[in-house]
Amino acid sequence: MRKKSTFVYLLLIFQAILWPVAVAAQSAEELMRNAKLAIFDQQWQDALTTLRKVQSEHPRSPAALQSRFYEARVLENLGSEEQAIRTYEAFLGETPQDSTLAREARSSIVQLSTQLYRAGNTQYIDRTIAALDSPNKELRFLAAVQLSYIRDEPAVVRKAVPILQAARGYGHNAEIQNQAALALLRIDPKLLEAGEKPAGSDRGRKTLNVAILVDGEETFKLSFPLSLARMLFNALPNDAKEDLKEEGLNPENILKQLETAGEIIEVRSADNEVFRLWIE
Repeated sequence: MRKKSTFVYLLLIFQAILWPVAVAAQSAEELMRNAKLAIFDQQWQDALTTLRKVQSEHPRSPAALQSRFYEARVLENLGSEEQAIRTYEAFLGETPQDSTLAREARSSIVQLSTQLYRAGNTQYIDRTIAALDSPNKELRFLAAVQLSYIRDEPAVVRKAVPILQAARGYGHNAEIQNQAALALLRIDPKLLEAGEKPAGSDRGRKTLNVAILVDGEETFKLSFPLSLARMLFNALPNDAKEDLKEEGLNPENILKQLETAGEIIEVRSADNEVFRLWIE
């Protein structure tokens, strides 16, 4: 009987020790759910308060580490870019580097660093440059695209060129190809033409001409490389493609039609405005 009483006594002690831990963990998860709901509703200050409450009241819970990532995301949305970067980096110092949140944190750091640089705060751009050497292909590409927006550091921007040119060979992903082409265009249009492979005679040398005529008189004209035209047509959003189709132009085959037929395509509006396309 004494042994049984001792066993029950020990069980009660363990229960007394473990029960608050279980309650705390449950409470931390509940706080995280509330924080995520606030984020979903874009209630940034409420979310920030709740996330910091998780960290202060349950610093050893798994939710505390996760809350640091979301705190950085909230700070980003509040316009506190520098603080967001520091918070992301603190999170990365404590989390497995191959986790989904870690990858998202590194991507956000690259974007925020470039954003700060373009706003005049140059001290963070080294983070974007360093990402060019990342073992992660997606992060390297993101850094290269971000650097293409910088115009006053040509030596730095040129480091992105090989990555962007390589991305144009990702035949399985048209979106990446288009992003790479646009980035090369921002850096130097000649880089885009240099990356085109000749197919027949003078691909990359032909130009697409666009003109607008009002009452028979030309009021606007623009010419640009056919290689660039291909990229732009491929990158058109679906709603823009639908608008062109309503005007009688099929963006899927319009360039091919112009090249093979050697004709001028005209679309006339109700107010006698003519939109003209041809290749030469």
